[in-house]
Amino acid sequence: MGLFNILKRIVGKDKSAPKALEEQSASNVNVSETADSETQLDPIYLEPLSNGLLPGEVLLIDWMDGKDTNSNIPDYFSDRYGLDPETSVAKLREEAFMTEAGLVESLQSFKVPELKDILRQNELKVSGKKQELIDRLMDYLDEAVIHNYIQQKPFKRTSKGQQALDDYDYIVSAHKNESKDGIYNMGEAIKYVSQLDYQPSNSEISWALFQNALVTHYQNQDFRSYRNVYHHMAQQLQREEDFENALLYYLEIFIIDLSGLENGDGLESPERVQIVPGIINNIENLYAKLDLDKESIQDLFGQAWENVSSSLPFHSLDQEACFQRLLATL
Repeated sequence: MGLFNILKRIVGKDKSAPKALEEQSASNVNVSETADSETQLDPIYLEPLSNGLLPGEVLLIDWMDGKDTNSNIPDYFSDRYGLDPETSVAKLREEAFMTEAGLVESLQSFKVPELKDILRQNELKVSGKKQELIDRLMDYLDEAVIHNYIQQKPFKRTSKGQQALDDYDYIVSAHKNESKDGIYNMGEAIKYVSQLDYQPSNSEISWALFQNALVTHYQNQDFRSYRNVYHHMAQQLQREEDFENALLYYLEIFIIDLSGLENGDGLESPERVQIVPGIINNIENLYAKLDLDKESIQDLFGQAWENVSSSLPFHSLDQEACFQRLLATL
């Protein structure tokens, strides 16, 4: 009954999953525990995409844009994504995904005081907004003179580079918003999308992977990890400014935390449970943002209780006692 309630809850939610989850049986849902380990390279990162780039090179296009040509490339490009950064930078330039910025674009990287210093040195007016300062430099100074002030030109993505980012935006999003536990990251996003015959949104990709993990952790009776997936989902809803559903999920986390469930059959007394301060802070902040009164928060808590309690094999408190614990905590 519990697994049925979870499937009904996560597939039936307004923020619906892509078709792949609905068609997936509970027995073949997998969660990669060490898919993005710092010490183990996921082979998916060494497989070229349809445009000939490695996944890490798509991310590199995004990182390089606006950086000076002598900038130090972060270690994660080699350690986690298997790139030889020097080789990949050369490849992106040779294949016209990246280029050096022109004079005007290079000047855009200067701060206003720096631009005014150049104007002052050349006895030109220093008044005006940043673009006016740049236009004045371009109008009155020879290019050779301007070049003398530009020590390193920044990189700029070309239209081809922008197309690569548009085509594989979900790769960059997965890197920036990864869950750090192997559920949602670049590799898992690529594997998930490769199974589909359409392109889901970034939000749908992460949501579906979290849903898959939720089912797997429930099957394994791993309620600590189960609860952590709820946290990922609450954070995603908060990032997307779906504040009411984010609050609902944080309330569900609170209920799970007070259930007394540990991994497997282990139980913890609710009196000994320490609610993570961050969860309470998020509940308080969202409660204030939504300008809810006590009756509204009680109604929302009732919905959260109905959503999650029927999926738990045990809860040490009833709904009213759990709600009073919430009020006492806030």
